[in-house]
Amino acid sequence: MDAVVYLRYAGSVARPQTLLRGGCTERAIRNAVADGDILRLRHGVLALPGAAPDLIAAVMANGLLSCVSAAGHLGLWRLHEPDRPHLLCRHGAASGVVIHRGSVVPAEFPLPLAGVTD
Repeated sequence: MDAVVYLRYAGSVARPQTLLRGGCTERAIRNAVADGDILRLRHGVLALPGAAPDLIAAVMANGLLSCVSAAGHLGLWRLHEPDRPHLLCRHGAASGVVIHRGSVVPAEFPLPLAGVTD
């Protein structure tokens, strides 16, 4: 599996484990990072150049984009853009975001988005 193609499918930002679960090899991931096709934002967080800042914030906080923030990525209508990202973070330790701790349905793997119902 091509790591860049899968990362684009996964929302342009993900943890290496997400790419491995999707069929990418560690070697493919390393090569894409070495070639500059994938950026290593920090240990355990990979992104494509130009990845959406709100999705980056979700993965960096070890959470999922939820509520009104996820709606835009799901093609749902919103009255206005949120002033801060809304994240589903069970640990509740992220700063500068609106935290949602509970979830009704499973996440939409591999995207870093909470389920549509949430």
